[in-house]
Amino acid sequence: MQVRGTCLPGGWSAYTGSNEEVEQRWIPGKNTGVARRITFGWLYAVATSLTAVTAVTQHRGSDGYLWRMLSKGTKLYSILNSKCPHCHEGQFFVDPNPFNLAKAGDLLDRCPVCARRYTPEPGFYYGGMYVSYAMGVALFVSIYVAILVLFPEAGMWTYIISVVGGLLVLAPVLYKYSKIIWANLFFSYKGVALTEKEIAENAARTAR
Repeated sequence: MQVRGTCLPGGWSAYTGSNEEVEQRWIPGKNTGVARRITFGWLYAVATSLTAVTAVTQHRGSDGYLWRMLSKGTKLYSILNSKCPHCHEGQFFVDPNPFNLAKAGDLLDRCPVCARRYTPEPGFYYGGMYVSYAMGVALFVSIYVAILVLFPEAGMWTYIISVVGGLLVLAPVLYKYSKIIWANLFFSYKGVALTEKEIAENAARTAR
């Protein structure tokens, strides 16, 4: 007896044949128990992680690794709090709320605390499109896989509406974070006071 099969969403469609070929069709939901348990396990892990992060941020006296990773002086602190990538004190955006569409993604010219510029050259944030594209692809794949695993009987229109709707709703969020992530790729934490290098550069500019 020969057995061959093709992989379908959520299970396998196997074909066996001897004198006459018999098709065993995949039944939605029959082979997705393990996948669903894995998915719910991941969701539980994410929920537990978020709870841990919340607990850590509420107990600032902690000196654990997680707290150090999210504390001031790290790039994650600047990204998650929309703070100046130079000093981590001043606001980065005109309005941190990404759903204020009139000002979504608009940057201040300088940090209101350390007075360093956010845009070193014209067109600097065009590179943020690469970050936005990567996050958009990640969101697309996440929504697709979630529907595939949790709702194996979903039709094509469910995928289309869910993916397009998710991308449209979260587009301002992706646009906002693409800019501050891009800035943190090039700017490092220096503190509020000017460094010796910056003082020398300012003096050289003034002397010209």
